[in-house]
Amino acid sequence: MLLAYYILVWNAVGKDPDKGVIMPLYTPPENLSPAAMRFIAEMGYDDKVFAAAVIDMAVKGHLTISDKDDKYTLAKKDGATAKLSPDEQRIASHLFRSGKSIVLERRNHSNIAAAKNALKTSLAFTFEKAHFISNRKAFITGVVLSALVWRRVPYLGFNQGEAAFLCLWLTLWSIGVVFLATLVVKLWMQVFSGARSLGPRWGASVRRFS
Repeated sequence: MLLAYYILVWNAVGKDPDKGVIMPLYTPPENLSPAAMRFIAEMGYDDKVFAAAVIDMAVKGHLTISDKDDKYTLAKKDGATAKLSPDEQRIASHLFRSGKSIVLERRNHSNIAAAKNALKTSLAFTFEKAHFISNRKAFITGVVLSALVWRRVPYLGFNQGEAAFLCLWLTLWSIGVVFLATLVVKLWMQVFSGARSLGPRWGASVRRFS
């Protein structure tokens, strides 16, 4: 019954909808910052979201980025009038709360972490419900049913200790397999992506030296 539930739910809401006709756009979408576009495209937060926000703030003239001894320093410009997006405003309020400049290094971890968390919270609150379908109800129902099945296992002929150990071991093993499979897929995608980008460079190099 549990397997049937997961199969039915997967067929109902687990598959992504058809993409339909893709229309190319040659300008950035209105009212979306670079950080927001990265967040939506990846359906989540990563360090590139923060980097995109900081670079956009520099492009708008709100701050400068300098590199010295492999350490990056962000300095707020005096009299900056650029209009920042709400997520960029949250970053600025945390990065420069102790001064007009900050070095991106470990000793400033608290301010940097606070800025990243504020950015992540702002983007999640603004875009998750509008753009992502999490299927939380189906997930919670599956967790409840799985817990009920797990509770019934001791009555299927195993003693309670063996049943608990078996369920725990299978659960951890399944989580580990899924994690490793996901990691392998991502690594292979990076390999293929790197190979595609290397192709034009290799061809250009051959033409240059031939």
